[in-house]
Amino acid sequence: MDCDLARQLLAFARPAELDAADLARLDDHLSGCPDCGPLAATDRQADDAIARAMRAVTVPDGLRTRLTTRLAAASGAWWRRAVITASAACVAFALAASALYAATRPSLDLAAEAAAANAQSGLWKPDGQALDDANALLSALGAPPAAPDDFDYMRLTNVERADGHGVRSAPTLRFGRDTAWARVVLVRDGQIKNLGTLVGQVGEDSGCWVTVRQVPGRPGWYYIITTNGKPLQFFLRKTPAQVPA
Repeated sequence: MDCDLARQLLAFARPAELDAADLARLDDHLSGCPDCGPLAATDRQADDAIARAMRAVTVPDGLRTRLTTRLAAASGAWWRRAVITASAACVAFALAASALYAATRPSLDLAAEAAAANAQSGLWKPDGQALDDANALLSALGAPPAAPDDFDYMRLTNVERADGHGVRSAPTLRFGRDTAWARVVLVRDGQIKNLGTLVGQVGEDSGCWVTVRQVPGRPGWYYIITTNGKPLQFFLRKTPAQVPA
């Protein structure tokens, strides 16, 4: 099963509605696919959260009495049916909206946020480990583990998906030291129409530089590298990356 078929099955049918053979094929794909597996897990967690929130919603006191009073005031069977339908729809919408808000509203754990930010930073990590960690973070985002190996990863601040250069949610590595910073954005050929013609060129304006490089060993992928405050060489390793034996 390929990713396209797996995502169609996730989008249009729950696994419980599939026959045994399709369900086995889907589960086999999800267990081994770094893209579809996390996507399916996220969807199911959201479904579970919404279901728990719906069960936890308490009907407001006096709601039944208010509905009964309104129905009694309505004359005729048609009006009674209309009021019942409208009131039930309003109540259902209000309960669903309340449950959805409760299920999707984020909570903030300051210690966990600090630990996550520290784990992304390359500061104090042994040579080579920070590069490996950056590639692991890219993989966790569903991106190629293609962090440029000539950068100094003790300057790495974080890895994320961000909008840039007209591309939405692009894999992005950020580096910084003092007031200087660098951003490396991974983009595919076709996302920007003239990428191939810009390889090796440099744009510069008032201490800000932008250049395009091809990703080694990844045909069709490019780095768009922006530096501010210092040129690109400031963010590169002084010695080649150490590759584990």
